[in-house]
Amino acid sequence: MKFNQAPDGKMIAVQGLIKLPLAEWRRIMRHQAEAARENYLNNQEVKDLGGGDFIDY
Repeated sequence: MKFNQAPDGKMIAVQGLIKLPLAEWRRIMRHQAEAARENYLNNQEVKDLGGGDFIDY
């Protein structure tokens, strides 16, 4: 799922989000946040970054 898609797979434009009822907007945002979290937790590139201090070259 791409982050600019609604749970039903339709593309979302910012202008369209603004016009949605608050409950629908929250549902879409919650779904996108969950998808972003899953991507972050399962993305090997993110895992390879590790953690800790930044290194100044």
